[in-house]
Amino acid sequence: MAKTRVFLVDDHEELAHDLRQALNAEFSVVGVADSGEALLLEAPKLSPQVIVLDVSLPGMSGIEAAEHVKAMMPEVKIVMMSVHSDEVYVTEALNAGASGYVVKSSGVSELTRAIREVQAGNEYVSPALRKGI
Repeated sequence: MAKTRVFLVDDHEELAHDLRQALNAEFSVVGVADSGEALLLEAPKLSPQVIVLDVSLPGMSGIEAAEHVKAMMPEVKIVMMSVHSDEVYVTEALNAGASGYVVKSSGVSELTRAIREVQAGNEYVSPALRKGI
């Protein structure tokens, strides 16, 4: 079975590198970008199935980028990843078309679980955030 194709967007170079290494064990990370604008240029060329997208990016926010991605590539699944655990961010991300939301402090195992869940057609929100949603 082919690995799920993942595109990673985070403006912290070291974190993006570490996540790419960790995720490549189970998935095929086909691209990495450090901004929403770069994502919109590269993702259509690489046909990812899942985009892992940081909420806080320079320029266009991750939430704005998610809206644009869903308009361009409606079949792609989006997992938002953020240091923000406020319910407002989660709600905005899901309203923008994300299928998942993971707090960065959760670690790679939870991000991996979220990617699997959204690829299977389910919604995933970090358990610690579910109480308000």
